[in-house]
Amino acid sequence: MIAFAAYDPTLKGGYRTSVNVLSAGGRDTRTVAQWEQDLVTQAKRLTTGTIVHSVVTEPGGTAVYLEYHVPSGKKTVAVQQYVFDAGTKSYFVTFATLAGLEKGYSATFAAAARSFRLA
Repeated sequence: MIAFAAYDPTLKGGYRTSVNVLSAGGRDTRTVAQWEQDLVTQAKRLTTGTIVHSVVTEPGGTAVYLEYHVPSGKKTVAVQQYVFDAGTKSYFVTFATLAGLEKGYSATFAAAARSFRLA
C-alpha cells in the first residue's frame, strides 16, 4: 500500500525525480541477514546490474539499504531504497532519479531517509 508519494516538479532529462513510501509484509522471524538477502533477490527481478546492499541503522530504526539501476525505455533509472524493519510490517522508502543525476541527489536522499520515523 502506498503511504506517501512525491516528485520533483521540475523535469530533468525528461524525468521527475521521486520518492514513495510503501508498507508491506515484514521481516517477521527471519534474521536481518536473511531478510536482506530476500530483499536483494526481489530487487534482482528489476535489474540485471549490480545491487549494492547493506544493513544500516537510521534514526527511524534498522533498515536494509539497496541501490540499483532499472532500465526504463531509453533511460536508466537509479533507485536508492531503504526498507525499514517494523517487525510484522516493513516500510519501503524508495528514491528514483535518472542514473546520470544520482550522484547529485544521493546526499539529499540519505538525509530524507534519516528523517523517516516509525510511529
